[in-house]
Amino acid sequence: MPPGVPWDTPQRNSVIHFKIQNLSNKDVSEKTGVPSRTVSRIFNAFLEVAARTRHVQNHTGRPKKITPEMIKSVIPQLNCYCMRSLSWEELLEELGWEISSRTLQREMNRHGYFKHQASKKRYLTAEQQHKRANFAAEHQHWDLKKWKSVFFTDEVHFALNMTGTDWVIQTKGECYCVECIQFNFKKSPALFHCWAMVGFGYKSKLVFYDTAARGGNLTQEEYRDKILKEHVALEFKRLQQEGQYKILQEDGDGSHGTQSLCNPVREYKNDQGINHFMNWPPYSADLNIIENVWRILKQRVKRWKARTEEELKNAILVEWDTISQEEINKLVESVPQRIRKMYERQGNHTGH
Repeated sequence: MPPGVPWDTPQRNSVIHFKIQNLSNKDVSEKTGVPSRTVSRIFNAFLEVAARTRHVQNHTGRPKKITPEMIKSVIPQLNCYCMRSLSWEELLEELGWEISSRTLQREMNRHGYFKHQASKKRYLTAEQQHKRANFAAEHQHWDLKKWKSVFFTDEVHFALNMTGTDWVIQTKGECYCVECIQFNFKKSPALFHCWAMVGFGYKSKLVFYDTAARGGNLTQEEYRDKILKEHVALEFKRLQQEGQYKILQEDGDGSHGTQSLCNPVREYKNDQGINHFMNWPPYSADLNIIENVWRILKQRVKRWKARTEEELKNAILVEWDTISQEEINKLVESVPQRIRKMYERQGNHTGH
């Protein structure tokens, strides 16, 4: 064989086979036709590989300080928010294990548990969950065509300061379990108060309003005069003339007049023929798609990093115009799924 050409596998195997039988290099060379020096080189290489393999197989190394069984014992203890929100160092101290926090984090990550920002949702009482579940049961058979006839409305407030977010330990699919939610209990002070109305194929202009009430909440008279008269009634009348009949969605805020049968807001809606939901469940932002629109708007406004009121208002107006009708339509199409989730979860948060 010409110099530099490697010997094929059968020839090498033959060399190794005869050398294991304690034949000399010369005898192996005569039987295989491989030069004596090459026989020696092939067999020495074989011995080196065998030695390394034997070393790896016999090497046990330092015993592991943490086992899969130990990690599995931690998971049942993550049964409340106070445990989920612990740092890796605090969790390690709670467990009393003699390992580093970095080792604990690495092993938890291997089992699918990572630190994520806590989902912020309002705390729901048993009564509120019951009302949400009843609403879902009543509307679970509504098809997309019916939800396309709904106009979703709400107010939103903008401030220059931002609230912090906790990081909690969770695995895939646990984003909205009770133990992973950072509940909101109060609002931040706001500089601008806005209202809008959206639906399938529809997006109103963004309405800025002023009110003397604390927190930007409208009174019933203000809501009737500034919102219903100037915007909702005119739009509903125009659509009715075109043969389109819509349903107005409002949350349970006192200014909307949905909590009692006799008030100036409800009387005005009845007089103007504004069809509206009578039993929208409390604290159901996950059903109102305009809340998702507000989230999109706030995320985009946040990128401006506004430092003055003028900069903030300009950012709000510009980013409102960037929200497309296609984005809103997709949100409307998700409402039947939201209703099903609320029904399946017996009124608990749906994750939308």
